[in-house]
Amino acid sequence: MNTILGNGSFINNHKVIELIRIGNIANTYLAKDQDSEEFVIIKQFACQSPDPQQVEKAQELFQREVKILRRLNHDQIPTLIDTFILHNQASFLVQQHIEGETYHECVFERQEEFTEFQVRQFLLDVLKVLIYVHFQGITHRDISPDNIICRKQDKKPVLIDFGCSKQPINQLNSGSSSTRIFKPGYTPPDVQNGNPEYSSDLYSLAVTALVLLTGKRPEELFDLNTDEYKWSEITISAELQKILRKMLQVQINARYQTAKEVFAELKSLSSSSSSSSSSSIRTQQTLAHITSSSSAKNKRWKNRFLWLTPCFAVGLLIGVTRLIPVVFPPSAKMTTGFLYKNMTPEQTQINQLINSQQFSLAISQLEQYRQKNPRNGQAIIVLENTKIGSKKSIKIAVVAPISDDLDKAEEMIRGLAQAQWEVNAAGGINGLPIKITLVDDSQDQNTVKKIAQAVANNQDILGIIGHLSSDNSMAASDIYQKEKILMISPTATSTNLTGKGDYIKRTVVNDAIAGGTLARYVSQKLQKKSIAIFYNSQNNYSKSLRQSLINEYMIEKGKIAYEADFSDPNFRAGAMVGQAKTAGSDVIMLAADSSTLDKALQIMQANSKKLLLTGGNSLYINEHTLSIGCGDSQGMILAVPWNVKNHLNSPYVKTASNLFKAEVSWRSKMSYDALSAIISALKKTPNPTRQNLQETISKPDFSAPSGDEEVVKFDRQGDRIKPVELVTVTSKGDMCTFEPIEIR
Repeated sequence: MNTILGNGSFINNHKVIELIRIGNIANTYLAKDQDSEEFVIIKQFACQSPDPQQVEKAQELFQREVKILRRLNHDQIPTLIDTFILHNQASFLVQQHIEGETYHECVFERQEEFTEFQVRQFLLDVLKVLIYVHFQGITHRDISPDNIICRKQDKKPVLIDFGCSKQPINQLNSGSSSTRIFKPGYTPPDVQNGNPEYSSDLYSLAVTALVLLTGKRPEELFDLNTDEYKWSEITISAELQKILRKMLQVQINARYQTAKEVFAELKSLSSSSSSSSSSSIRTQQTLAHITSSSSAKNKRWKNRFLWLTPCFAVGLLIGVTRLIPVVFPPSAKMTTGFLYKNMTPEQTQINQLINSQQFSLAISQLEQYRQKNPRNGQAIIVLENTKIGSKKSIKIAVVAPISDDLDKAEEMIRGLAQAQWEVNAAGGINGLPIKITLVDDSQDQNTVKKIAQAVANNQDILGIIGHLSSDNSMAASDIYQKEKILMISPTATSTNLTGKGDYIKRTVVNDAIAGGTLARYVSQKLQKKSIAIFYNSQNNYSKSLRQSLINEYMIEKGKIAYEADFSDPNFRAGAMVGQAKTAGSDVIMLAADSSTLDKALQIMQANSKKLLLTGGNSLYINEHTLSIGCGDSQGMILAVPWNVKNHLNSPYVKTASNLFKAEVSWRSKMSYDALSAIISALKKTPNPTRQNLQETISKPDFSAPSGDEEVVKFDRQGDRIKPVELVTVTSKGDMCTFEPIEIR
């Protein structure tokens, strides 16, 4: 039996300050670490039920919180500091203390009133956390005002108490019915029934928003006679009400399915409201100023009009000059310095030194920056560019989603940085060094085309490496082909890019090769002939991989037993996996793109290792997706462009590991190969131009070294001539690893 700890008592070098809460599962204390003198939160397992099964389930919930907190790393989730067991019976966890009040305290104790603007910002902040949490395959299940702290430091909401958290689909216990812990008013029926989905958290968050908006408890806001919320008593804009109504639908399929969907709608709503409001305020302020001062000014300047005219002209010219970039923004962010959405002061200072041509000082600071940030590929590129300064060079552009998908952009950039560093260290190309221009990509297809046109219009640039996604590469390829400038994509795999033009190439193997290899291995080697395919009909890569797999399965006389679309508004992982099994599928193909990885994870969990899982390179990631769902993805077979474990002794891998102090990814390798191909072609092209660079690289006998036993070679349609590699997912502790599969 666990005893409540008294104020002033010591527990594992922590002094208990006060008891905060007595719970069904755990008691919560505020304590102070005696070494750091920082406040911490201690939770003590304290289930007192006489039912051994309930105690066992409570213990599992407590341990689940420990396990989840170990894996979560987010600024708006308290950090797990320590866990320990005393006297072989009492379990404890120590968490970061968040200074602030719960939103329950704000509303019901201090009676703080929240405006609609504040609630919108609250929703955006919490949705960001849920996007991260759901991406890990976790639902919170207990979102309410008393489980969110308004952090005193910056007024950001911090999500606490994952004790009721549960991974969707998997049952909490083994054998008996699942544990159902819910909070009346905040909990949707799916959680009460023991079947939480990601959308369950969205329901609870919407109820929380209504509580903040009205200061009333959920039971006061809900009409039991109509089974509806009393919207007439809730004063909010029609736009926000529409979003909250959808979040609050009782039927799961009628709700938003992901936090990303809600965030996108709310963000666009907030942006439009904000800009119109700001514009209105500025207009009113301007009119007020003009009205109040016009009379005095007319008197003052009545006899000085001739002197005013030239001043007015100069002022107007300055104003227009400053207004042009605001009204007509540049179509592309391009620089030979650092390019980030949020620059650090150090990066900004280095860029300023470069712009003012203080190259020696910039080089000195870059070398120090590089020592502190060895993984940063931009640091090498900017350093190489700065060493060149204003001297003559060969200019190549890289277009990467730096603002929208920095991790993948950085992988590309590390490969390019290595190739640039190697060639420049060897004396360049016929004495000329390579200078790389960094270009920020976009998620909007119209903007992508403007970016492509801006890069093509820069006549100093001889070739382009990019874009990262198949969709963006497709959108930009027509422009590059028309403007006759070489584009090599290191990562776009869609078969739709094949044959787009003689100026369009790629160093990654296309989906036809990947899908075909995977289908042959599964059908011939593993003798699995009936497949269920999950894909995204709104994504080029996903559709391409799906079609390639279908084509090869037809050749192998296999059967497409079931298909499901990730973009289906009625997407339900559990139901769809059940239908796939009923249809006789013996393998599931996850043709997920980066935007549907969370849904792919739901399918893995719903599958519960029953059917063989297969997938493409989008799932070949050392990120949280597979580390959280490692047990569910065990044995999954992936078709990948390049696996580092097959090339550990190659000069490329050894140099990359030393240069960046990090494991090498396939995106880095394919980007390295893209620049290596351009470098080889330039070496064979005297006085290179865009046209003769393309002609050289398109010759049937052209090949370029790639830093290992392979070479870079293109077929007549611009595709890389290279076999795909297969890997299988295995678990090592809590992490997933990718082991090579021998293809014979």
